[in-house]
Amino acid sequence: MASSYTEHFQLNQWAAEDPVLREDFNADNAKLDKVIPRIVTGTYTGDGAADRTIQLGFRPKAVLLFPEDGTTCFYYCPPNYFTCQGGLILDGYPLRLKNDRCNIICAEITDTGFAVKIFSDQSKAANIATNRTGTVYHYLALA
Repeated sequence: MASSYTEHFQLNQWAAEDPVLREDFNADNAKLDKVIPRIVTGTYTGDGAADRTIQLGFRPKAVLLFPEDGTTCFYYCPPNYFTCQGGLILDGYPLRLKNDRCNIICAEITDTGFAVKIFSDQSKAANIATNRTGTVYHYLALA
């Protein structure tokens, strides 16, 4: 049995004279399994669907999303549009395109992954492009 513990997670620390028990290792592993985030990376190719869920098999806490060219948002004139095609998505805080004419969700966390969109509205100066046909997107998700 360990005679001391680590400061932050209370993991077992053994002195030379301490007996080492399998139960101590199992308890430490259970603690670590609860606190170490699972990191999943991947890609998808946009299919142009207005709404699409990228399935991860779990509800992520955060997703970092980029098209393969690395640009997330940009403004172009004409036709005076703001475009959102990636960024940071947090559980409870979707990725949004906000300007003086709109406040539109570009991507958001779901119970099984994250949802992406394709949307354009000139009256709102908005172009949502997180599922543009043929574009390869890269993501990093934290469980």
